[in-house]
Amino acid sequence: MKKTSVHHLTNKGVFTEETCNLVCLLFQAGFSASCINEFITAVLKTAGITMVGSISHTSIAQVIREGYFAAQIQLGHEMKMAESMTFSADGTGHQSVST
Repeated sequence: MKKTSVHHLTNKGVFTEETCNLVCLLFQAGFSASCINEFITAVLKTAGITMVGSISHTSIAQVIREGYFAAQIQLGHEMKMAESMTFSADGTGHQSVST
């Protein structure tokens, strides 16, 4: 029980994947970089979990940047692996059109 009441933001000095995913999720939800660390701290404290470490604004920006680049690489891979694609610039779909 004691092990689950402590949350480490880092493992061997590197932010965990869970921490990075949480930062990206909070940023996508509209939290500013200056509020993310405070929010994580408050939620964990409310749940009775002690947070070990903190994440600075600079680290938050780096996590978001790395997430963006990873998403771009994933998109490129998915496009490369797709059998076909349909593009639309005006927001409409192409129904019953195969390319």
